[in-house]
Amino acid sequence: MFRSLSISGAVREVARRPVVWVAALAAIGFLAVLAIVAGGGLNRLSAANHRIVVAQGQVDEAAIQAASRSWDKDLALTRRLALLSTTLNLLLVLVAAVLLAYELRRRDERVSLLDDELKKRVDELADLSSHLQRVQEAEKAALARELHDELGGLLIASKMDAVWLQRRLPNADPDIRLRLQRIAAMIDSGVDFKRRIVESLRPTLLDNMGLIAALQWMLQEICERSGLELDAQYPDTEPAIDEQSRIAVFRIVQEALANIVKHAGAGRVALRLYTDGAALVVTIRDDGRGMSDLTPRRGAHGLVNMRHRALSLGGSYDVSSAAGAGTLLTVRVPLRTADAVREVLQPLPR
Repeated sequence: MFRSLSISGAVREVARRPVVWVAALAAIGFLAVLAIVAGGGLNRLSAANHRIVVAQGQVDEAAIQAASRSWDKDLALTRRLALLSTTLNLLLVLVAAVLLAYELRRRDERVSLLDDELKKRVDELADLSSHLQRVQEAEKAALARELHDELGGLLIASKMDAVWLQRRLPNADPDIRLRLQRIAAMIDSGVDFKRRIVESLRPTLLDNMGLIAALQWMLQEICERSGLELDAQYPDTEPAIDEQSRIAVFRIVQEALANIVKHAGAGRVALRLYTDGAALVVTIRDDGRGMSDLTPRRGAHGLVNMRHRALSLGGSYDVSSAAGAGTLLTVRVPLRTADAVREVLQPLPR
């Protein structure tokens, strides 16, 4: 029973394929051609018999008429077979064309479905990535607030106690005074370390003073630590972009500078921030070793993250580089209206 079911299923599966039908029709056409060839052989045999009768000088009128009728029948049969073969061949071509068109349409439909599914998955992944970035930024901001409030409060209280002890023990043993000074110095180092951690998680200048002030602070910090020569130009007023755009532009510049410090081997970096029509444009150029291949390496996500941040805002991202000629990064982000930003934009001190 199972064998019969499997055989019938296999037959149905084979019958669904257009190639099988085309092969069957081709076989029918081949048989029709064989029939025509056979009919032609009968005609030739009848004609040969007629020539033999004439050659032998037989003039039997009845035999001649019988041979003529047989010849006519063979000729009519051959014509019918030829017509049938032509009809079958035309039908074969027509059916093959229909099956081919059907198969191509099904293939196009499958390709279209796969394209739609791929686009859907890519959009879902892009939305998920954007959501994860927003969640990450929110968690960084919450952690920065906790560190600033809780840890900052503890460090300040410790510093006040250390200063109080120094004032209350002016004539204490020199070793005790030295240890109190070390404690105060370590607390100051802890305060400075806390400030760097908080600013790296979520720059307070970005929320309080805007994008330009945050970029100025970050560029100065990174260039001083790495020894890079900086050439930066900013607009006179704060760009009209929303909070997500400010964070994205700040992170893009931060990631670009980190890549320059780690990989470029550059001595100079130039940043330009300006508005062009309805877009905020950021360009970062370095004089480092450049890149001959802009394809992201496996496990390297810096360029991918920057591109995704720019594209998720409806902007554009472009990198041009050559070996030994440095790298130019250009990012364009759509501007928002002042009503959408909901803040008063004031000129910043230069």
